[in-house]
Amino acid sequence: MYNLKPASTCIFFTLMAGCATPYEQCVSFANRDLYQTEREIQFLESNIRRGYAVHSQSVPYTVAKECLNEYEEPYRCDEVYYHTIETPVAIDISAEQRKLDRARADLPALRAEVAREVRGCQRQYPAG
Repeated sequence: MYNLKPASTCIFFTLMAGCATPYEQCVSFANRDLYQTEREIQFLESNIRRGYAVHSQSVPYTVAKECLNEYEEPYRCDEVYYHTIETPVAIDISAEQRKLDRARADLPALRAEVAREVRGCQRQYPAG
């Protein structure tokens, strides 16, 4: 499976992050550990269900292009793209299950912490 992306795609997402209000940024920051733990749980569940992990690696490749300068003269202007190579990796399913159990056990405390931090965001930015 290949995921083709121009090298500049990441710039769009970086610029979009600056559009959030201070309240939204505060709430997003408050949720960071919870989101990370939820992603880890999904990742571990997928590995256990499959019986192996998947290693993804982005590999660059160049596409030759022709551009025109200000005098309408052609010149070569290569563009870098990336494709993703995925390979199966053996895992210790019992170790993955222990990690999953620990991550699930962390969820209630993380959710309580997020709730406290979001209330702090609401106090700090009452207009939202």
